[in-house]
Amino acid sequence: MIFSSTKGIYRNYLMVLPNLKEIIQEDVMVCLMDGQKFLGYFPGDKMVADIKTGEDVPKDDPLHKTVSENRIVCQIVPEHVYGFPFKAVTFPVRDEDGKCIGAVGFAKSLEKEYDLSNLLKNLTHAFEEAKVSMESASSQLSGISANAQENSSTLEEVLGDVDELMKSAKIINDVVCETKSLSLKMKEETKSGEKLVNNITDIVKDISDSSGNVFSLMTRLNDSTKRIVDIVNLINQVSEQTNLLALNAAIEAARAGEQGKGFAVVADQVKKLSEQSKTATMDINTLVQQIGQETGNILKAITVSEERIKDGVDASERTLERIMGITEEIEKVDKRIEYIAEKSSIQSEQSEKISTCMKNVAESVNNTASYSVSASEQIIEEKKRLSSVDEAISSIASELVTV
Repeated sequence: MIFSSTKGIYRNYLMVLPNLKEIIQEDVMVCLMDGQKFLGYFPGDKMVADIKTGEDVPKDDPLHKTVSENRIVCQIVPEHVYGFPFKAVTFPVRDEDGKCIGAVGFAKSLEKEYDLSNLLKNLTHAFEEAKVSMESASSQLSGISANAQENSSTLEEVLGDVDELMKSAKIINDVVCETKSLSLKMKEETKSGEKLVNNITDIVKDISDSSGNVFSLMTRLNDSTKRIVDIVNLINQVSEQTNLLALNAAIEAARAGEQGKGFAVVADQVKKLSEQSKTATMDINTLVQQIGQETGNILKAITVSEERIKDGVDASERTLERIMGITEEIEKVDKRIEYIAEKSSIQSEQSEKISTCMKNVAESVNNTASYSVSASEQIIEEKKRLSSVDEAISSIASELVTV
């Protein structure tokens, strides 16, 4: 029983996981393991690893950690494991007793994080250049304006990149909202399908009951036909006896001579009636046999029909169970979409913070160029401000990578 239940759990996962990428509208790679080997592998559009179902899971894959500790694990998988690094979140697959019987892993490309990290590195590098320029400007005030203009141009380019990042975050948020709407629609459609299958099952059961009634009536008709055959046989025997009596009467009339002529006429008529009765009973017997044969064929057809109707009822019930299972999985996916929507919102907020910081830095650098008279004092202040902004950006970058 436990083995059957475990196979059922794995089968449910294998039904849902191939569609996850389309549901969440993200390029993800998904794996399912049973504690040692891959049970299923579904690559992303760009994320494709050399994984085959039935192979052992590499020891450095976080799936092993999830199975051994029976908990969710989130970590970066290094390049040496599958040939490229990626961010993985692995979830334990538990049986009815809460025992971990396997794990499912979701892998997401680090391409965006690396792009953002490179962008922030470039920005940090620009800040370092600004600091060096400001320190140099303390002794060489003549170079302040040129350095400030150079830094301002660099920051404007970075601001453009940050604006693109904010647009991408907004698009992601819109896609998540649309996916949420589609998920709700799918739930409504599955509920309608559930009602429809219930109606079909009821109709098929009614047909099965009607077919059973017809089978009962045809059985009684078959029994009545057999009784008719018995009656016809009895009539046929009476007819043969009557014919024999008519023959004996004709013999006796012949012996009586002239006095038995009238009796001979009656005997001849009785013989004719007996032969007609025999012919009629033979016709009736032939018809009854045909009716019995056709009734037997109908009974066989009804039996086959009842078997098919039963198969139809079983199929409808199995379909209903599968639809109910799909409804449960959609509800799970719906919760996951809500989680993604929350993280997408956080990403948008962090992008706005970066944009605000960049605008502040750009304004500070532009002001530095116009304050050449008090350049020495302002350079010290701007250096402090740049350091605080650099720390804020590093903090925001860390939060974005975590998300």
